[in-house]
Formats: sequence, C-alpha cells, structure tokens
Amino acid sequence: MKNASSSSFPPMPLEAPQSCPMAPPTEFAMLRQTNPISRVSLGDGTAVWLLTRYADVRAVLGDPRFSSVTTRRGFPVYGLPGRDTEQFARTILRLDDPDHMRLRRLLTKEFMPRRVAEHEELVGRIVAEHLDAIEAAGPPSDFVEHFALSVPSTVISLLLGIPQTDHGIFQQTTQQLTYRHATGPQVEGALVKLENYMIELAADKERDPQDDIISLLVEKEAEGLLSRRDLASYATLLVSAGHDTTSGALALGILTLLEHPDQLARLRHDPSLWGCAADELLRYHSVVRGGPRRLALEDVVVGGQLIRQGEGVMVSVWAANHDDAQFPEAATIDVARENVNSHLAFGSGVHQCIGQSLARMEMRIGLLEVFGRFPTLAPVGEVADMAFRRDMTNYGLHSMTLTW
Repeated sequence: MKNASSSSFPPMPLEAPQSCPMAPPTEFAMLRQTNPISRVSLGDGTAVWLLTRYADVRAVLGDPRFSSVTTRRGFPVYGLPGRDTEQFARTILRLDDPDHMRLRRLLTKEFMPRRVAEHEELVGRIVAEHLDAIEAAGPPSDFVEHFALSVPSTVISLLLGIPQTDHGIFQQTTQQLTYRHATGPQVEGALVKLENYMIELAADKERDPQDDIISLLVEKEAEGLLSRRDLASYATLLVSAGHDTTSGALALGILTLLEHPDQLARLRHDPSLWGCAADELLRYHSVVRGGPRRLALEDVVVGGQLIRQGEGVMVSVWAANHDDAQFPEAATIDVARENVNSHLAFGSGVHQCIGQSLARMEMRIGLLEVFGRFPTLAPVGEVADMAFRRDMTNYGLHSMTLTW
C-alpha cells in the first residue's frame, strides 16, 4: 500500500552502518524499547510496519492472515534491484499454503532431525578433510574460503547430487543473488543461470537416478506432484540457502569465540555445550537480516497495534533475537543459555527453514573440530579491519585470515 505521507516516516534502519561489525543492533534496541511496532519507509517511499519485538515477530510469522506472496498488490518491496520479479516470486518461500505446503511436504522427511542425524558421519568426514588441507598448507589460512564457505557447499552438493566440479557455478551465482549492489539484469541472469543448470541436472538424474535429493524430486515430478520448473526453483533455493547462510554463521561463530575466550574455555571444559553454543551464535548474529516481509490479508491486531488489510509488514528477526524479554542479557554471548533454541534465526511458522537441523549439525561439528584441531587459533590483524559482508543480503565475512 502506497502512503502519500510515507516520506514523513524514518527510513528502514537495516542499512545503518555498525560502528562495531560484531556488535548487536543498537538501533533496533532503541526502537524495541520506545516504538516496537513503528512505521518506516522503504527505498521507494513505501510505508511499512517494522516489528522489532520477539513476541510480535513470532506472532506475525505464525499467522496465516499475513501473506508471503510478493506479487500481491501492496506487498512491501525489498528495495533492491531484481528481488521482486516474477522470477524470484516462484520460490517456495514466496508461496502461501496450500501451494507452499504441497511443495514443502515433498522433502519434509529428508530434513527431519532423525534423517539428518544419519548424515553426521558424512559431515564429520567433510569437516575433517577440509581441516586436514588447511593444516597441511600451514598458517595463515583464510577460514572463509577454505572452511566456512567450502564445508556447507560440499555438504549440500553431496546431498542434492551436484557434481563437485560444478560447485563454482552455484557459489558464483549465489554471490550475485545476494549482492546488494547487483543490478536487476544481473540478479535475473544469475537466477536464470542457476535454474537452467538445475533443469539440466534433473534431466541427467532422470536418465540415471541416484540416491540424492534432486533424483527424489524427479521421482515426485513423475508422480505429477510438481513441475520441472518447480523442481528447478526448489533445488535453487536449497543450494543457495543451504550454503550461503550457514557459511556466514560459521565464520562469525569462529570469530566470535576467538573474541570471547571465556566462553571458548567453557566449551573446552564441557564439550556437551557445543550444540547450545551453535544455537547461541545463530541467535546472536542472525545472518539473514533483511526481513522477512509480509502483507496483511485482513485487519489484524498485533501487540496492541492494528495493522490494516493491504498494509505491508517487515519483521526484524535480528532485532527479535536480541529482545531481553525472551533472551535475558541478549547482547551478551552465553554458550549455556537456557531456551536458546527458541531463537528465530531460522524463522518461524510454516516458512521456518526446512534445513535447520542440517545447519545446526554443520555449526556444531564445524566449531568443535576447528577449535579441537587448532587450540592456538587467532586472527591475523584487527577484527574491525576484516572484510565483513555489509554489501550482501546475508551477513558474514568475505574472508577471515587466521593463524595458529
């Protein structure tokens, strides 16, 4: 909904520069305390509701009266070129039920915790192989290029059935899709390239099926449960979300523990805390910081505020995960934090990340093995001078040189 007076609203604070790249979002903390459901303007002048309180964010994400379909009239624009096109709208993330659930249900079993637990040995082997290579090459090493990016990429490729020789294709295209300064044609071109690759790969699996997720989707297509274009869009989402966000969280997690030696000491004293630590780091950093976005399908009262039909909503998961009402002393790192798995880094409601169990496993095993292998690990140079991903839609680091 376009509001004629929207220019009077302050701009969305997502782009506000951080004085400290590892610090929690102070600008959102101020809003949460003084105006937790506020009107802000997006880049095109559209007015939306910005929600920063945990309870409100969770309520909206779990309420079917708020739509995820970006092509609906009045849906809040992202404000970045190419992100609100028909091409982007095909993803399962941009569907409401029942269409969303029809597609999600096809792979639900593959990402259930019990099924994911069967991959623990595989993930452990991949982590060990990467650390072997880092150790053999000797210090220093870029732990983003050689570990935080490469491990999740390898894992999701093996599960989907993407040949190792093609990893560079989706890494490059995902970078283009998440680059804030990419033009509309660049974003569209990257998405088309990745989806066309998935279509060709699905044709290969049709001729020679394997024990992988894309082969499973090809079977579902043969049963009439989805189209080839649906398959390509689904696989594209899995491969891009399956490595880019985990990569950012893993790199930030390593650096955060290096910056908090007291918490690292607790983990070394009690290794049973590594799973909790992974969730705490996911909560603290919340690498997906641009939304999610929703559109009210009818008048809804959230946190005492009336949101009218046709009005757009932006919820800040980043802000919600730093709400002291849900996470006491949320601005601090506590690797033994109680109830930390209630964080919203994976979203909430029907669109909650389907791959969250896999991401948690990669974080837990990756962090445990990095600090077990390199007990004297330390940054090269000042943390503030590192190449943080301020220019990307998902936060993290472009590079992180460490020594031991």
